[in-house]
Amino acid sequence: MRKIVTAVSAASLALSMLAAAVPALAVTGYDSAYAGESAFVNISPGQTQNFQVFFANTGTTTWSRGTGTQVDLAACLEDKVTCNAQDASEASWNSGWLSSTRY
Repeated sequence: MRKIVTAVSAASLALSMLAAAVPALAVTGYDSAYAGESAFVNISPGQTQNFQVFFANTGTTTWSRGTGTQVDLAACLEDKVTCNAQDASEASWNSGWLSSTRY
């Protein structure tokens, strides 16, 4: 009996590790892949610089600004709710968005 329990426990552990290695989609139809970024910039306190990050839409839903399918990028803490949305006109959630949590 002990061998069976050990085998089942080992199989469960292996499956849980495999499941953790595959990230879940936030919402069906929405997915992206990092595609690059502009050159790194040095920014002194009080200065501003432009920095671009590029993502490819690898999902099945078209991203359209000003609609329920608008997608925004923000830097967030691990809780995925505390984010640095400084410019509300650009970084606020679209009123038709599916979730108040950033993924």
